[in-house]
Amino acid sequence: MISLEYSRNGEATARVKNIYFHSKYSPSSEAEKYYNSFQLSGYSTFILIEPGMNYISDVIRKNNSTAKIICIHFDSSFYQNNQVENKYLFDGDAQTFLLFLKSALKETDLGGLKIFDWPASLRIFEDNIKIIRQIISQHIRELHGNITTTSGFGKKIILNTIRNYISNDFVLVPERINSAVLITGSGPGLRDSAEFIKENRDYLYILALPSSVTFLREIRIEPDIILTTDPGYYASLHLSDFLKIPVAAPFSANIPHDFFGRGILPLNQNSFIERALLSDENTFYNIPSNGSVAGSALHLSIQLSDGPVLFSGVDFSYIDLCSHIRPHTFDTLIDKKADRLNPIPNIYFSRNILNSERLDGFRRTNYALKTYAGWFASVSKLYSYRCFFLNFHGSPPGNFRSLNYEEASLLLAAAPEFKFKKSKSPVKTERIKSVSSFINNCLTFLIKIKSMIEKEEYGSDIFNLINNEIIYNLYLPDLLEFKRFYFDKTGKVCRDKAVTLIGKTKQFLENIDV
Repeated sequence: MISLEYSRNGEATARVKNIYFHSKYSPSSEAEKYYNSFQLSGYSTFILIEPGMNYISDVIRKNNSTAKIICIHFDSSFYQNNQVENKYLFDGDAQTFLLFLKSALKETDLGGLKIFDWPASLRIFEDNIKIIRQIISQHIRELHGNITTTSGFGKKIILNTIRNYISNDFVLVPERINSAVLITGSGPGLRDSAEFIKENRDYLYILALPSSVTFLREIRIEPDIILTTDPGYYASLHLSDFLKIPVAAPFSANIPHDFFGRGILPLNQNSFIERALLSDENTFYNIPSNGSVAGSALHLSIQLSDGPVLFSGVDFSYIDLCSHIRPHTFDTLIDKKADRLNPIPNIYFSRNILNSERLDGFRRTNYALKTYAGWFASVSKLYSYRCFFLNFHGSPPGNFRSLNYEEASLLLAAAPEFKFKKSKSPVKTERIKSVSSFINNCLTFLIKIKSMIEKEEYGSDIFNLINNEIIYNLYLPDLLEFKRFYFDKTGKVCRDKAVTLIGKTKQFLENIDV
C-alpha cells in the first residue's frame, strides 16, 4: 500500500513501507539531480516507467518544451495525479498495453528515445517492469522493421496503391465458412506436412503465402487463395504461374496486372491513402498492417472462417542451410549466381549462417525472424484457442500450441464450401477522380505548410508540422534525419531543410501519371 506524505520542503512525496518513492526533503531537487546524473538532456522522447508523482516530467519539460513524454503507472493514485497526456495504468493486461503503446510510440520517436525507470520503482515493481520492458522491446523491433520497409518501399506503396486501385474492375467478396484453414508458409517445415495436406485436402481451406505455392504445386496441391502483401518487384514473380487462383492483397502489394480483369479480394490496412480512397467498408476486409505476411494471414483467416487455423511452414527459423523450402520461386535466381568458386552451398552459408544465430539443434534465427516470432507471442493469448502449429520444430511462440497430425486431424470436421461473390468496383472514371482528388489534397496541404514555414507562422515546433503522413511515407529517412538535425540546429538552416523536404514530396506527387 502506497502512503502519501509531505516532504520537509512541503512538496508531496510517497512511500511503500520503508521505501520512499521521492526524497523526504525535496522531491523536485531530487528529480533535477536524476535528470543531470542520467544525462537526459540529449533525448526528445521519454518512456517513464512508474515515475511516482512524476516530478521528473516537470524537469524534462523545463529543459525541453517539445519533448514527448509517455508515462506508465502501476499505482492508480500516481496515475490519477499525473497530468501528462500519454499515460497508462498497467493492470497486467499485456495486449491492451501494447495497443496503447502502438498509438503513443511511433517510428519517428525512436531517434532520441530514452526509457527511464524511476529508481525506487525498480525495488517495488520489479516483476511488472520486466513485463513492460519486454513489450516495449518487441514494439521497438517492429517499429525498426516498419522503418526498413517504408524506407525501401515507401514510394512503391503509394504508386502500387494508385495503380492497383485504378486497375481493379471487380472485388471478390467471400462468404464466411466453418472449416479449418491451413496457412502455408515457405519455411523448411512445410515439407513435413506434405502427406497430411494431401490426405486431408478435402477438409482444408488452404490459404497460401506466395513463397509456398511452388512447393504446393510440386505435391499437386492447388491452394484456395493466395495472400500477398509485399510491394516489391520480386513479390509478383511468385504469382506469375498461378493466375487462376484468387488473390487477397492490399492495393499496396505488387500484383500482376492479369489478376485485375477478374478481380481480387482487396484488404484495407488503414493506411492514409487507403483511408482516402476506400470508402465502402463492407467490401474490404480490414487487416491491420503487419511486418510479416504470416501475421496478415492470421488476421485474414480469423475473418474468413469460424473454424480452427493451422500453420505449417511458418517456422520462425532456418533449418541448417535452408531458409526456404525447395522448390522455391527464387531458386533459379540463386542458382544463376553459383559457379566453381562460389558453389550453391557457399551461397546459402553466406546468406543464412553468417547472419544468424543458433537456436537449438539445426535451427537458426536472426533479428527479423525473432521480431516475427515476438509478434506472434504478443497476440497468442487472443488466438491460441483456435490457432495451432503443425509439428512445430521447438516451442511455438507465446501461448500457441504445436499439434501432431493425429491431433490436427480431429479438428477437420467440415469440408470447406467456399464461394466468392463478384462485386463491381466504382467505374474507372470515378476511381481516377478519387486518386486525382487525393493528390490535389496532398499538394494543397504541402503548399500550406511551406507557406507557414517561409512566413515563420509555425510556432516553435517545425518538426511536428512536417511530420505528416505523405512525407513520412515517401521520405522517411529524410524525415528521421531532419529530426536529428532539428534538435541540434535552429533558425534559417532548419527552415531551409524543411522547405527542401516539402519540395521533394511535392515534386513526386506532381509527377504521378493518373
